[in-house]
Amino acid sequence: MNDLIAGNLTCLTGTLGRAFSAEKIRAVVAGPNSKDFHIKFPNAAAYSIPAADSAPFREVMATFRFEAVIYLATREDHLLEGGSRVTAEGLDSLRNMLEFSRAEGVKRFFLISSTEVYGDGEDTA
Repeated sequence: MNDLIAGNLTCLTGTLGRAFSAEKIRAVVAGPNSKDFHIKFPNAAAYSIPAADSAPFREVMATFRFEAVIYLATREDHLLEGGSRVTAEGLDSLRNMLEFSRAEGVKRFFLISSTEVYGDGEDTA
């Protein structure tokens, strides 16, 4: 079985990868900084491609025929640090992952998030 981990790879990636490895599930980690995670567990592969980049991500999706996709949401302040272009790429990434998952017949899609992703909730008006 193959599972994909994508999105904000700075959180949970190692923990999920090790858990998948223990269960003999192939973990594929894909994102713009995936090579930063010196993947050192069996049954793992890493691809340094952003999910907003349609063609390479579509190829990875078709190659591995994933049972599940785990998308780790990016905190709002991380998106805003790069301005509106980065925010748009974050939204494009999530939309692409949902569309590719549907097109490839992925059975399960998990969006992992927290209230931290949606900002601090302070009323600025």
